[in-house]
Amino acid sequence: MGEDPDTVVTKASNILGVSAYYHDSAAALLKDGELVAAAQQERFSRKKHDAAFPADAIRYCLDAENVALTELDRIVFYDKPLIKFERLLETYLSYAPHGFRSFVAAMPVWLKEKLYLKSVLKEKNQNGKATHLGKTGSSSTEMVMDNRIP
Repeated sequence: MGEDPDTVVTKASNILGVSAYYHDSAAALLKDGELVAAAQQERFSRKKHDAAFPADAIRYCLDAENVALTELDRIVFYDKPLIKFERLLETYLSYAPHGFRSFVAAMPVWLKEKLYLKSVLKEKNQNGKATHLGKTGSSSTEMVMDNRIP
């Protein structure tokens, strides 16, 4: 699609929304601006508040509407990890030293994965072994995150 990421998509399009790595990971599919499928990962994994990458939920959404991964125009993620990380650090700082144990537990995940979510999601999208969704094989599929196209 290649246009400005702030441009509203008005033509026929397939957009996959992904929420992952916090709690209640999920996926949703929009066709031509209409919500046509959505699912939470916990419905497939049977793990309450499952934060894992929602491969099963994505597969469900695509299968429900007979859409191949290569037919997606955009894959979007709901959050801006750097802003969330900044908010997290400010919160820990304001409650220091009381939240130290929580801080020590949270930082490894943030420093290894959550801060690099854009790269992680791109890898999941392109690596068939990671999601079992297969490689897109399409240069037209764009990952939109933080309101910018990479």
